[in-house]
Amino acid sequence: MANKPTGSATDRPATPEAVPFTSGFKAATTTEEAAVQYQVVVYTGNVPYAGTDGDIWLWVDGTWGRSGWLYLDNPEDNFEQNKTDYFYFTLADLGAVTSAWIYFRPVGFNSAWFLSTVTVNGRTFSYYNWLVSEGMVTLNPT
Repeated sequence: MANKPTGSATDRPATPEAVPFTSGFKAATTTEEAAVQYQVVVYTGNVPYAGTDGDIWLWVDGTWGRSGWLYLDNPEDNFEQNKTDYFYFTLADLGAVTSAWIYFRPVGFNSAWFLSTVTVNGRTFSYYNWLVSEGMVTLNPT
C-alpha cells in the first residue's frame, strides 16, 4: 500500500462530524499543567488483504474528559496486514481511559480494513472485524 501524505494539519482529510454519545464529559483542552502524553497502538489483523490506505481517527473518553477525533497518521506506511502502528498525542489529562471509538473513511480500491485491537496508554480495546464503509464503530474494552 502507498504511504499516506504527511505534513501540516491542513493536509489532513476533513475531521468526521460524528460524535460518540456519552454524557458528563467536556472535550479536553491542552494546558501545560495537565498535559499527558498518550500512546496509541493499533494492530491490523493477520488475514489476507487486512491493510488499508483509508483515513482513520480515534476518539477516547476518560474519567475526566474526551479527546475529540485524533487523526492517526505518521511517516510510516500505516495499517498494513499484521502490523502494529504507534501514534503519540499530548492532550489534557483525560483520567483513566474508559471508552474508545474508531472512525474509518475508505480511500481507494480494496480499502476495507481488518482492525484487531487498539491500546491507549495500556488499556486495550478490541474489534476483530472488517471495516468496509465510512463510519464510526465502538471498540470493546478487554
